[in-house]
Amino acid sequence: MPKGADLFVSAISELGIDTVFTLVGDHLNHVLIAAARAGLRVVDMRHESGVTHAADAWARIHRRPALALVTGGPGHTNALTGIATAHLAGSPLIAVSGSRASTLGERQAFQDIDQVAMTRPVVKWAAEPPDAARIPFYLARAFAEADAGRKGAVHLTIPVDLFAAETTAPGPMPAPAQSAAAPDSRDIERVAALLRSSERPVVIAGSGAWWARAEAELAAFVEHTGLPLYTITMARGLVPDDHPLAFGYADPALNGAVRQAFQEADCFLVAGKRIDYRLALGGPRLFSPGARFAQIDIHPQELGMNRRLDSAVCGDLGQALRALRGALPRLACERPAWLQRLREWRATWESGLARCAA
Repeated sequence: MPKGADLFVSAISELGIDTVFTLVGDHLNHVLIAAARAGLRVVDMRHESGVTHAADAWARIHRRPALALVTGGPGHTNALTGIATAHLAGSPLIAVSGSRASTLGERQAFQDIDQVAMTRPVVKWAAEPPDAARIPFYLARAFAEADAGRKGAVHLTIPVDLFAAETTAPGPMPAPAQSAAAPDSRDIERVAALLRSSERPVVIAGSGAWWARAEAELAAFVEHTGLPLYTITMARGLVPDDHPLAFGYADPALNGAVRQAFQEADCFLVAGKRIDYRLALGGPRLFSPGARFAQIDIHPQELGMNRRLDSAVCGDLGQALRALRGALPRLACERPAWLQRLREWRATWESGLARCAA
């Protein structure tokens, strides 16, 4: 009969996970033996923080959920910084921690802490399977939670006796998460009207463009409309920095031309980016109080966070950009004089950097 560890390995394989980032510990012996037997790639690290950071990096590079597997107690607490980092970055990390046997809870067992409660504040979802048969269900649920909507970290605590237990009736795995709904055409029209009426428009694209695999749609959108583009976080490089409509990183700490450009702009389309501390919380330190804002995000709670919006679209970013392109005539938003000013500000800042480096 298969053990819980075998069900764990079968489930992650079915979910398309073929690499396990880990640091060997007693709670994990059964599952790591099963993983090695199944031919999974096991990457053994030197510290649990390294485990979760490495899995987070893998998830960001491959744009799909990654698995971190650590032992319980101090192994779990060591992993928390990497879990929180992944969650704040919107990275789909599945962080699994072993623990004492399920029969030993609240009995002063070795390294027994409430790992689920400790982790809940820094993840989208956290749980502990009640028995070995339901390990596949909980893994599939964790995968769906990590990958749906705004992506983020999730956590499972799995007691060591569940990995070791034999079971004849593995529970069902839930269906994969559905793709994001198409954006509302009325919202698209409102954003298009806002952009058409602007004199000094700017597009700011963030990590949502990366996770949506929307690089082609982003490039096609700015080329069709003539809108100037700034990128930030994981959107950097989706449209090359030497593209004539790309004006660099959207953070004044790293791109000195941004502050003047954003103070002068009268309309912003924020695409797949939180209006957070990197964008000065949408406040007057970076943006003109009179500037109008439109935002596209897959996560409705992000819309209008910190800055009142004049229009908004909730939905998949690639679909939204494609729909906006269809709603706007070619070069409808091109403002040659505005583009020239942006180029001059960028050239002035870059020449200043060159003088400092000389």
